[in-house]
Amino acid sequence: MFAYRRQRLTLISVKQLAKLLGPDCPQDTLCAVAVLASWNPVCTKLEHYQLEAAQWELQQEAAGSGESSSSNSMQQSDAARIQLYKVDGSESRDLQQQYGFRTVPMFLMFYRGKLVSAGNSIRTKDEFKEAAFAALAAGRRKEFLPDGAINTKGDFAVLDTITHDMSLSGY
Repeated sequence: MFAYRRQRLTLISVKQLAKLLGPDCPQDTLCAVAVLASWNPVCTKLEHYQLEAAQWELQQEAAGSGESSSSNSMQQSDAARIQLYKVDGSESRDLQQQYGFRTVPMFLMFYRGKLVSAGNSIRTKDEFKEAAFAALAAGRRKEFLPDGAINTKGDFAVLDTITHDMSLSGY
């Protein structure tokens, strides 16, 4: 029997994201934000075939489905600490200016309201999960990206260059 192995992403506005990352942000939880655009075929394919599958797998891991072992219990606990949200890339000019990016898809990962990881080269569910678990660990170690310096630790292999003063105002 075929099982539905995807879970729709929660769409939030930039305003809702700001509130989510505010003073009442969840503790010991990674808020992974996928900035996507419906007009971009890479984003559409990534959302429908990879990120929804990653969301489903994280929920299954958090619920304890599958094998139970001591090594899985840590990942199971961490899987429950990852929340994946989608922001519409066409709405996020302010977000683009705030974090210094100009392309979609873009992944921003926050821990306790602070940016711990940013990149645009994730293309599979496994790459997303690996990046999310690594960002959660970095957040727990308090390894945050400095404000306005997204390009110091991000993976921007798809881009020629990105700097803090770039914006989409001219596009």
